[in-house]
Amino acid sequence: MTIHRSDLVRAGPGGQMHVVGQNKHEYWNHFVADAFENNALPNGVTGRRLQQVKAHLWDDESFWDDIMWRHGGYDQTPERMRAHGPQNYEHCKGNFWGMIMQELVERRILPIR
Repeated sequence: MTIHRSDLVRAGPGGQMHVVGQNKHEYWNHFVADAFENNALPNGVTGRRLQQVKAHLWDDESFWDDIMWRHGGYDQTPERMRAHGPQNYEHCKGNFWGMIMQELVERRILPIR
């Protein structure tokens, strides 16, 4: 198993230390499963295309900084975020998919029409 810098313990707001590796799995799996279950994948996104960008995004600190730190995902599950901060949850989910779409377009996996 490869340990990535973004999987290590990081300081959150107020200096508390948090392990974000497990949170990354939770948020990725939650948002992807939710989109598949609700037939809500963005246009052109497929399971195969997600796999093509996942490895790169997994190591992209700006991607995870947005999800984990800016939206407070470092210390709560996505389900808890949805229950206790629905606007924050929807914004986080929108950013998640927006950044995935950006990655798909930049890597020319998803053509711009």
